[in-house]
Parts: sequence; structure tokens; C-alpha cells
Amino acid sequence: MTRGWSSQSLRAMGWAIAAYFAAMVISSVALSGLTRLYLGVRGWDDAQIHDFLTRQFQSYPQMVLAILPGVSAAGAAGYTVANRVTALEYWHALGIALLTALIFTGPVMTRLPLWYTLMTVTLSVVAALFGASFPKRYRMTSNP
Repeated sequence: MTRGWSSQSLRAMGWAIAAYFAAMVISSVALSGLTRLYLGVRGWDDAQIHDFLTRQFQSYPQMVLAILPGVSAAGAAGYTVANRVTALEYWHALGIALLTALIFTGPVMTRLPLWYTLMTVTLSVVAALFGASFPKRYRMTSNP
């Protein structure tokens, strides 16, 4: 085993990746459904909505809105990893944020502007650390 990584840490990372993926799917489907509903109410037909969603990275507001599922998923992954380990919660959350950024942002990095990639990774790290703060804070208050 790699020095410094216990089997508990690796299991926690696995659970956090699963939580990231699940939260990403749920939030992406919810955001897509709400977008379709909103545009449908405004009178758009299916072809216009499909065209709008396929060109989401051509307008800044849509690009920023597309960050939300990844950031919320990073927060869920940070919470999950910090909840599963007994020490170094913030380091685990940082590790899972960078690992998921590499896994999920890496393949499309060349198709997106550099500022967007940096903003996504930065916000994901912040969200993961914020998510990790809840189990950490609970442990500190329950075990003085």
C-alpha cells in the first residue's frame, strides 16, 4: 500500500467518486429539466430547445450556469470523503476535488476556454472543502 494512504482512505475516495457521479447526474438532469420547462413555457419548440442546449458553451451566462452541477457534485464528494475518514478531512476533500476535476474536466479541457477550466477547478476545490467542513465541524463539537 502507498505510504500515508490507508485502506479507509481509498474506500472513502471510492465512495466520494460515486457520490460525485451521482450528484452530477442528479443535478445535471434537474438543471436540464428546469431549462427545458422554462424554455417550453416561453414558447420554444423541441428543435429550438435542443439547439439551445447543444450550444451552451457559446454564451457566458450558459457557461456559468453549466458549472453548477459540477460544483454541487464536488461539495457532495467533499462531504462524503470527510464523513468516511477519521483524520485529515480537508486533505482528503482537496484530493477528491482535484481527482474528480482531472477525471471529468480533463477530457474536455481542450474544447473549453482556459478561464472556464480554471474557474471550474477552483470552485470545485472550494465546494469540496466547504462540504468537508460539515463532518469535520460535527466531529469537533461532539468529541471535545
